[in-house]
Amino acid sequence: MRIKSRRSIFEELGQEWTMLKRFIANRIEIFSKDYDNNLEIYCNVVSYKDLSQIIQDNILCITPDDSEKRGVSGLAESLEEAERYSDTDIIYNELRDFNRHTNNTYKWLILNKLQKILRKDQNGKFPIPQIVFTLGEKYSLSNEELQIISIHFLTEEWNIFHQKMRSESISESLKNISSLCCLTTNRYAELIGINNNLQKKGLIHYQSRFNSSGTIELNPSLIFAINSNDLNLMNSGLFREERKAIYTPDKFSIPKVELEFLKNTLKSGGSVLLSGESGIGKTEFAYSIAEHINLFIKEVLTDSSLFSNNSMRSKSTLADRMLMIRTASNIIQNKKEILLIDEADAILQSASGFFGFSGNDGSYDKGELNSLLEDIEIPAIWITNSIEKIPASALRRFAYVYEFPHPDMKVRNRMLKEILNIGNNENLNDLVDSISRRYDLTPSAMERMVDVVNSVITNSTENKSFSDTVEKYLETASRGSLRHDFRKLPAVSKSFNPELSSASIPLNEIIERIQKRTELNKPSRLLFEGQPGGGKTQFSLYLASAIGKEAIIKKPSDLLSKWVGEAEQNINAMFRNAELSGAVLIIDEADALLADRGMAQRSWELSQASEFLQGIQDFKGILIACTNRIGSLDPAIRRRFHQKVTFGTLETGMIYKALKHLFPDTDFSEDDLKKINTAPPLMMSDIANASEILDTEENLESSVVVNEIIENAKNRDMSKAIGF
Repeated sequence: MRIKSRRSIFEELGQEWTMLKRFIANRIEIFSKDYDNNLEIYCNVVSYKDLSQIIQDNILCITPDDSEKRGVSGLAESLEEAERYSDTDIIYNELRDFNRHTNNTYKWLILNKLQKILRKDQNGKFPIPQIVFTLGEKYSLSNEELQIISIHFLTEEWNIFHQKMRSESISESLKNISSLCCLTTNRYAELIGINNNLQKKGLIHYQSRFNSSGTIELNPSLIFAINSNDLNLMNSGLFREERKAIYTPDKFSIPKVELEFLKNTLKSGGSVLLSGESGIGKTEFAYSIAEHINLFIKEVLTDSSLFSNNSMRSKSTLADRMLMIRTASNIIQNKKEILLIDEADAILQSASGFFGFSGNDGSYDKGELNSLLEDIEIPAIWITNSIEKIPASALRRFAYVYEFPHPDMKVRNRMLKEILNIGNNENLNDLVDSISRRYDLTPSAMERMVDVVNSVITNSTENKSFSDTVEKYLETASRGSLRHDFRKLPAVSKSFNPELSSASIPLNEIIERIQKRTELNKPSRLLFEGQPGGGKTQFSLYLASAIGKEAIIKKPSDLLSKWVGEAEQNINAMFRNAELSGAVLIIDEADALLADRGMAQRSWELSQASEFLQGIQDFKGILIACTNRIGSLDPAIRRRFHQKVTFGTLETGMIYKALKHLFPDTDFSEDDLKKINTAPPLMMSDIANASEILDTEENLESSVVVNEIIENAKNRDMSKAIGF
């Protein structure tokens, strides 16, 4: 089977492209003296009949000497084959070999004959193809701009011409392309500039500092549409298939005031940047908020490689996406649609400084990005996983930047119930409630979990329980490579009993105060202090669960860094993330982070304490700091807490309750209790640790338990906090 050549593809688009190719071939001799390249271009644009006639009249009719007989035979055969397939490429290949075989005796003769044929049908006027002319009417383009588009389409799609232009230096390229467009170099450079129509409307992309004409690129969707001879395909090649939103905006963990800002920004035609971890529902929220304000989402495709037929364009580039975004912004209807640019990290984060080179390392000048953001005059939502590497100049061009929060426990619960469609199934309701409390699942993680679990159950020959399979999947996923999507939340120990906490203020009273302040939208800052093992951290977790909130635990190792300034950034991010998520923020071993500034010996110790002090002052949520050394805390920081709670040793009456709670199958005598009472004062952790150590023992003797508890009390390390 014969493969269709590039020439026949252009013939299918119409003779007008052949006329333009002839126009280019006729002008190429002005600046190119490369015989082989010119001959290939000439042979590609003349008809096989004209080329055959030239060879018949000037080579085959002349009696060749013996050295030329072999080449003539090959030429004669190529003419017959070309007639069958109407393809001059066959003749060109034989003609090239013939010329080499005969020391180029006939090459200038053939070249001159071809040039004469090309000059016959030239009237000096640039032949704009009809499809390009229609594009000009649609985008209000001048003839000069249409000439540029026509020439660059052939630069992209006509392989012979493509290879020639890509091999030239920047000075040669600008001069020669300008000449082919029938423009001066200055006029050409002006029309392809970043502030002119062709770039503003996303039809071309031009990077002037790179060393090749190849940096002038047509929008891939435009190439696709021209190749298909249908400009309507520019739309279908730009956007994803339209769909409905799955949720309403109120189903996400977004405060009402933030939601109002986002809605009004989009209604007024502004651009919004949504930033946050992957898989947490940013894209779905974009669809939901658009539908809520009665606008349709037009989501730009992320991959543009499928629109080019040129092998040099087999991979989608940043320039391609920028072109697509520009084109899309000129197509959608301002009052009815919203432009959505998902996975925008590469575009927003790859802008370089003055020395950036487009096309080499994937970066481009910041000015190009800023120009793109300024030129979009329609409502748009950009989505990225992080704003850290986005230039500040680009961030300032968004009307509103919002850091999208993780779904909180209530939202996770609601989403998972909707995905499972559980209705009134009490067993599944209980399962979902439990999962929502124990795991921080992203929406995408929920969907993957349900798909995998259903597949396992469907394909299993055993009668597997849905609940058991879910639990096994979560346990495995929370330790795997995607554990950030299946994060196991800090949870209260099963052995913890709040009634056994020896606190200076009744725990129910603490919970009631926090609930009341929360209802009044007031922050709560608590300082839990006392010896290690008193239950400070465990009660903090219990408190969060009791008021229906998640807990975020931070230790010094999570925040401190060997790099100057990074600890301050971590502290700032900690407060910001906790406030966005509405979680209870628990700072464990706080004395290592909130030390007295009067004892500081280094400048960074002061800056960290100051950052903490400001963060505590500004924090609008629930903060609990746990410390074993309250005297080491900075006095100014201690004053920032609304309430101090001291966790002490177990009272005598609580010891027996603790023993029965953790050792329900062991009988303790009065002698056992007397022995415990003569030991050092007990913390709840002394009994809890004994329970963990002895939990595998059978027929446990009370004396063994008592001895283990007393040993724990004696060996307790007063310098380290131990939860239980």
